[in-house]
Amino acid sequence: MAAKKTSTGKKRASGRKAVGKKKYGCPNEGRKYSLEGLVREMARNPELAKFIRGLLCAAHAGDKDAAECLRSYYELGDSDLKKLCIPKTQKISLLRSDCTVCNTDLFLLDVPAYVAAKARSRKR
Repeated sequence: MAAKKTSTGKKRASGRKAVGKKKYGCPNEGRKYSLEGLVREMARNPELAKFIRGLLCAAHAGDKDAAECLRSYYELGDSDLKKLCIPKTQKISLLRSDCTVCNTDLFLLDVPAYVAAKARSRKR
């Protein structure tokens, strides 16, 4: 009788872990985040942080599809750069929409994605 309770308990526990897990895909089907919004969401959600970090690594290695997928999750705006005190001359290169191979706008996500993805795994 105890064995049945244990196996049922394991089933329930594994079922609970799956509840609330989000699946992320490309392109993002939800709303776009601001830079600050995406960083906050990654800090709260380690699964999203790991997903974004994987896309960042692929994009920096030259994967254009990964870069486009990342851009479907967030939109870098002038107000984001203003909050970071980025000079106007550098804002222009970060906000260029005509550059398909430069990923300079993605560098702003590297450190937050790394920290958010790693911080949660150390606590477990």
